[in-house]
Amino acid sequence: MTVRHVVVFRFHPGTPADRVEALRSELVAFSAALEPVLTYDVGEDLGVNEASWDFAVSATFADVEGYLAYRDDPEHQRIIRELVAPITAERASVQLAI
Repeated sequence: MTVRHVVVFRFHPGTPADRVEALRSELVAFSAALEPVLTYDVGEDLGVNEASWDFAVSATFADVEGYLAYRDDPEHQRIIRELVAPITAERASVQLAI
């Protein structure tokens, strides 16, 4: 079963653009080095809809085990601690079969 992981973030008001870019850059570099990742899209909202979140990640894995390897990877956990948590006011995620 192929798994899609989607996560969205709302940042604290006034979060500097360079902090968001650092997060994006680190996530892209990290995902490129992981074998379980089939596709990885990350970026800021385009601002087309008012109710949208600020930032999103959409990743595809061949199976649940690949997603869990990504989720639990120590480098991923470091990125969450050091780059995501300090600037994030809200976070939501979903994992679905595709």
